[in-house]
Amino acid sequence: MLNVRNGPHSPALGGPAAPAYADGCCSKECRAEPEADVRHQASLWVDYSFPQEAVLGLRIGGGLRYVGSSMAPMNTSTGEQTKVGGYTLLDAAASYDLGAKNPQLQDLVLAISGTNLTDEHYFTPGFYSDSVFYGNRRAVNATLTYKW
Repeated sequence: MLNVRNGPHSPALGGPAAPAYADGCCSKECRAEPEADVRHQASLWVDYSFPQEAVLGLRIGGGLRYVGSSMAPMNTSTGEQTKVGGYTLLDAAASYDLGAKNPQLQDLVLAISGTNLTDEHYFTPGFYSDSVFYGNRRAVNATLTYKW
């Protein structure tokens, strides 16, 4: 994972990037495709904390998650497998530190986050013979957090 934060050109901009390649074979002799193995995955997240006085305490971010194609578990009756297509999901978040401008509200943070914001319809490999699961739909969550 690569995580860049507080660079010289933009001190409030940063976030992680995480590409991945997985080879499910355990030996050089392995030539079979592993069941339900996703070989390519990547994620990127960028966030920005506003340093300006007018919006001090505001932080926004967004990112992408990519999961490559894979195979559903083998059908034990026929020996066949179904290919499950890859997908890319868009996520975003925003938070506001209420204590940034009002010391009486120190450690109180209001946040909202959303996953799969484009409501992408996708499937993931299941656990049982020739099965897939429907991917998670769009979700938006809001929280109010206090640390003491």
